[in-house]
Amino acid sequence: MKSLAFWYEPINKLNSENKAELQLHLNHWKVKGESNNELDYFLDIGIRVKNGVNVQKLCFYLPEEILDLSTTIDDLGANLKNAKLLTAVFNENYSSNTVGNKKHFEVIHDGETQFYIYSLDIRSDCKPIHDYEGTIVKIPFTCFHGVDTYYRIRIKTDLVKNFSHIFRPKNSFFESISSSIELIDLRINDTRDLNLSLLEHIENNGVKFNISLIHLFIMRNITDDYILSDIKLNSVRLLEKDTWETYLQTANYEYNNSLAYHLKTKTSKEERDRDQFIEDFNALIKFRFEDSQLSRYLGYAILFALSTAIIGNILTRALQINLHTVKNFIQTLIHG
Repeated sequence: MKSLAFWYEPINKLNSENKAELQLHLNHWKVKGESNNELDYFLDIGIRVKNGVNVQKLCFYLPEEILDLSTTIDDLGANLKNAKLLTAVFNENYSSNTVGNKKHFEVIHDGETQFYIYSLDIRSDCKPIHDYEGTIVKIPFTCFHGVDTYYRIRIKTDLVKNFSHIFRPKNSFFESISSSIELIDLRINDTRDLNLSLLEHIENNGVKFNISLIHLFIMRNITDDYILSDIKLNSVRLLEKDTWETYLQTANYEYNNSLAYHLKTKTSKEERDRDQFIEDFNALIKFRFEDSQLSRYLGYAILFALSTAIIGNILTRALQINLHTVKNFIQTLIHG
């Protein structure tokens, strides 16, 4: 497992005062394909930058070489113009206001602007650099009058699937339904797990964010059982099917009723006053789920039946040919 990393390239490297602050909102999804019944994984990342007046480019690192960002990363910001989705994602009674034909819109609560959401054109706005055993993505940053800027993207690569490790019991092949274990290991800014040359690149060219808050939501089927996590479970909530089905854009996926398990790391006021922020984030979460093998067994049974029928047909024809040959041979002997 390798870590994600977040930092920024400043407008003025010498301006070290009032560093930009970062809040992350992470949604880890496990969904099932409608046609092939295979599991797939998404990681939604909400990036909220506060005090971004000195931010020129927002940067993040993915420990996987991604050749085409437009096929593996989706922008979700534009979807949040939908008031129902906006309220569901932030769990606040927010409204939006779009002025003109812009790529950003204003998020309002009780008549006050809370932040601006910027809708990314992944192909044009996101520039990949393939290095350090992975991919650096750089996004030109826009600061709106000192108000917070928010981006939301979805990552759909094998990297996200590899955050989860599935452990099946050794005898699961012989059981129609067995209990399997899923272990989710998600890391951010873990220097022990990042390429040393990448760390040097960040130090020479960028500035680390003051990370003040990380929300992690693990979205799982209601039949999955939460067992434990190394970060205290903050809350659990049932996701409204219609709303979150729309949010997921599940045209090719089977959406099941899901629970959102919320884990949170936050700096206290005292820590902020002492200029102490989150240096890294490591989350380990364990689930148990029923792993049905019934469909696989049905497939094996059908294959076995077809194979048996084909082999039986071949043997029957071969036997008929042999009997006919023996009969002709006997008749030849009798009649000379």
